[in-house]
Amino acid sequence: MIRLQHTLLMRHEFSPVLVPPGRRRFGRARLITLILIAILQLPTGVAFGQSEEAVSSRARQSDDEQILKDRLRSIQYRDRLSDDIRQGKNLITAYDQPLLSQPVNAQTYVLGPGDALHLALWGDLDAGYTIPVLPEGTISIPTIGVIEIAGKTLAEARDRLKTAVASSYRNVTFTLDLVQLRRFRVYVTGQVEKPGTYFAQEQDRVSDLIELAGGPLEWADMRRVEVRHADQSTAVLDLQRFYATGSLADNLPLQSGDIIHVAPINPSHDYVIVESDLESNGVHPIRPGETLLSFLQSNRALSRRVDLRNVRIVRDNRLLSHDLLASANDIAGIELQSGDRISLTLVQDEVFVEGYVLRPGPQAYFPNVKAIEYANNAGRTGESGSADKIKVIRASTGKEERGKDVIVERGDRVIVAGTSKEHLKDIFQIFSSAASLIVSFAVIQSLNK
Repeated sequence: MIRLQHTLLMRHEFSPVLVPPGRRRFGRARLITLILIAILQLPTGVAFGQSEEAVSSRARQSDDEQILKDRLRSIQYRDRLSDDIRQGKNLITAYDQPLLSQPVNAQTYVLGPGDALHLALWGDLDAGYTIPVLPEGTISIPTIGVIEIAGKTLAEARDRLKTAVASSYRNVTFTLDLVQLRRFRVYVTGQVEKPGTYFAQEQDRVSDLIELAGGPLEWADMRRVEVRHADQSTAVLDLQRFYATGSLADNLPLQSGDIIHVAPINPSHDYVIVESDLESNGVHPIRPGETLLSFLQSNRALSRRVDLRNVRIVRDNRLLSHDLLASANDIAGIELQSGDRISLTLVQDEVFVEGYVLRPGPQAYFPNVKAIEYANNAGRTGESGSADKIKVIRASTGKEERGKDVIVERGDRVIVAGTSKEHLKDIFQIFSSAASLIVSFAVIQSLNK
């Protein structure tokens, strides 16, 4: 544009000005300079004959196009991020900033390739550098040199840099800060929804990667999750206990190259079977010496719907009933054995009435209500016997109690007996049915001869 304007000026013929010979050259140069300044101050479109409205319209159009481009890039980024989330990819890779559960500890954080540091110098030299840890495990600092820091903690790297700065400068103070955590590969295998390779950071824990892999399958043994490190060592974690108690000792931070293996339940190990209408129903591994209460808590098998006064264990064909609401001393020593079947019944809000009543079936439970009241509410018939003969079958123990004043508990059965006459009728009907069967059998046998 400037070249074109200069060409136009050179082609323009100026009228001669009558000035003294010594000043003619200076006046013409000054005039050309003033004309150039005036032209350059004009908008580009005006200089070439375009109106100011046209130039303004083109500028607005350019701004609108830039806004549309920015919006399009934003929508494309959001769509890519949504695809990553739907596909179960590591969300950490979708953001530039790490999501930390706690501040990085300079005494324990081990530096490696991919970390980024910021070095600030001040004093006789004021400078600042953002320094990546190179694949060789070194950092390169202008005017100072190359320093090897791979495998060193952040605190140890600061000590090394202090020596290097002191050898290069005097009266210079520095700070070395970690500004970006590296990402590394880990592998999730075994009983998870989506096994494969994932990216993690130093503060990510085993449970984070299992969740990214879609969570454990139904047959996963979460009591024995293996983490195999690059140095060939292996840690066995009880993630079930972590989920129940929040114990971070059972949910370690990850290291580069870790392999997380969620093994299937092995029937050759100790296990119990939970029989329940809740989600805890099924086969569960146990640890040696584990108690009933700790097992139910760690497997989240307890709820307000469970009848804690009647937790049953079937062991060697024997039925053992335990009251978990008893004192702690009574339930602390209840140890589980491999093969135990634990039956968790739900709290019954009903009482069942049967026998000589008009409306047999379930009735709503009310505390401290006697058997006779449930029987009367169901409508005792004229054939019902004495109220003292009412029987109550306990839901918790299966034992039988007699009497109209027996306090009925949740789930109990109330049986209203008939009179002696009705009882004899029942006996006669039974014998009649049996006699009919005998006669029919005898006739069939005689016909077959």
